Amino acid sequence: AASLSGPNAGTYYTQLIYSKAPYVLHMLRVQLDDEKYRQVMRSIQETYRHRDISTEMLLREVNRATGADYTFFFDQWIWDVGIPTFRYSWRSERQPDGKYLVTVHVSQDDKAHLKKVLMPIHLHFKGKTIPQYKPVIQADQDIKILSPEDPKSVTLDDDRTLLADIVKA
Repeated sequence: AASLSGPNAGTYYTQLIYSKAPYVLHMLRVQLDDEKYRQVMRSIQETYRHRDISTEMLLREVNRATGADYTFFFDQWIWDVGIPTFRYSWRSERQPDGKYLVTVHVSQDDKAHLKKVLMPIHLHFKGKTIPQYKPVIQADQDIKILSPEDPKSVTLDDDRTLLADIVKA
């Protein structure tokens, strides 16, 4: 049996023991986009039909299909520990041309186990929401988005695509 320790062990027990693999695959799909993800999965089915595959084999197929190195993703979500907490705040400043510069400040609590993610940032306006996907790759980071109008609010990861806690500062 697996044992978990730490301040959030109880809170995340079920998620980490039973839901982590599907959650990580879902995050991988969001990071890759649907088409590349399907390509990877088809490639795995053809290459490893009727065989068990390891995490390393999955990584090899992801790298082959994308032409990129996803070792960082596997390091932080599969082989590393911890569920990150992203804290954020935002502000909006009217520009001379009438547009608005939205600055979203994102920080991570656990500086020793930084997570790099494609963060879904949702700009909420009267009657509509516009999602933007921006890389978060530092412990503290400002993300700048130019918007035609002033957002009523800004939120992160509304659809819970990341295995993370999102806290509005």
